[in-house]
Amino acid sequence: MKKVIFGMLFFCGIVSNLFGWVLPTGDYIDDDYIESSNAYMEEGRIVYQIKLMEDQSVTLTTPLGKVNVYQGTSISFYDSGALMCFCPAEDNEALDTPVGTIKLYGGYDTEGGFLEKCYFYESGCPEFLHVVGTQCLTVGKKEYTTISDRSDIRFYDSGDKNQWPIKEIHPTYYPARWREPYVPELKVTYVNKIGSFEILSYDVEFFENGFVKRAYVQQGPKKPVFIKGKKIVVKEPPKIPESSYDSYNFLSNWIEFYENESIKSLALNEGVKIIQDGLELLIPAKSRVDLYKNGTIKKCRSEDQTIIKIGKKEYTVWDGFYVFNQNGSLKAFSIQDNFGKNNFENEYLADSFYEDGTLKRIILDYHQRYEQGDIEVQPKNTYILYGNTKYYFQKSDSPYDISMIYFDQKGKPAFYTTFKTDPSFGYILFDEDGYPVENPDKKKFEK
Repeated sequence: MKKVIFGMLFFCGIVSNLFGWVLPTGDYIDDDYIESSNAYMEEGRIVYQIKLMEDQSVTLTTPLGKVNVYQGTSISFYDSGALMCFCPAEDNEALDTPVGTIKLYGGYDTEGGFLEKCYFYESGCPEFLHVVGTQCLTVGKKEYTTISDRSDIRFYDSGDKNQWPIKEIHPTYYPARWREPYVPELKVTYVNKIGSFEILSYDVEFFENGFVKRAYVQQGPKKPVFIKGKKIVVKEPPKIPESSYDSYNFLSNWIEFYENESIKSLALNEGVKIIQDGLELLIPAKSRVDLYKNGTIKKCRSEDQTIIKIGKKEYTVWDGFYVFNQNGSLKAFSIQDNFGKNNFENEYLADSFYEDGTLKRIILDYHQRYEQGDIEVQPKNTYILYGNTKYYFQKSDSPYDISMIYFDQKGKPAFYTTFKTDPSFGYILFDEDGYPVENPDKKKFEK
């Protein structure tokens, strides 16, 4: 048995002698402590693993320091010998780390139904840690205090085992806990070049330089924020019922920043009227506004009726969404005209026209985060109705696969494209502007 284990694990730096094993971490494990070993492929590389006897625990040297491993669990290594993951025991003391003093959650989680693990990058930087109790964490040059009982922390891989840039902090969720009263994960006053924000959050995401990327705003900013010369008020959180978890209200209070600290997206507490590319828009309270780095509006919603003239055509927008180029010119808008009423469940986004103003292209299922979640626009049927003619999608395509529809100069449906999806998970892919990525093949309709 020992020869088999040695043959599998020798190349990652695990060395055996007559009585036990020396791990790549330098730790010695008695032969009687090891139940089995195996190797498996993960992302094209071999991962080596040893499993402890059911009643045995060991102390492991890790980038965190000396940590007790939970009995009967496995320790995994990269093929280079670097530590990949392990399950901490319940009796570990708090550890001093580059981001502060932390205490690992160890053992079997009866609520979640699984063993908690610590994961590491091959460089030695932690990838994921599950911690328990109040933590004072250093992110960049600022300290943040978590105030939930248990938190998940994810890290960037800096390539330096002594530099641990935090990527995100969020509480541990389980289905049974989703209906519990609102308990914030992290509270801090965050000051950047925009102003001062009181952050009270379930989740906070950071850039690698330590600046906040995305967070849930409790109050602020204390300094006014201006869009198109108009003072705006950032939406403050609603009162969430203690008996339920209101995910829509929760999402509407996200504020997002660019890496240079300028605002990327935020929700308004008060409505504001602006003029953009000659259009008078009334952005309602509780809606989101997306901005470019230079502060110009990228996406917004207006609840007023707006007439848009393109060539010889006029399009009426009721309570619709608008997308602008960085120079402030109109890029696209949502409409529900006579053509759309017969074919779609909801409004769609028109972004391309012929010189005379005839609609050239529409985008379906245009995802944007607003106070009521994503806008999902889909065909009602497996065909597009133009007059009395039905233009069918090809049999291999579901209406939920359709990304964009193109029209000829007479306004008739000409061809369509489908969404490009992630090959691993099947998610629809979007570009940095929020547009769905379409497959390059244009497909003809069937009559």
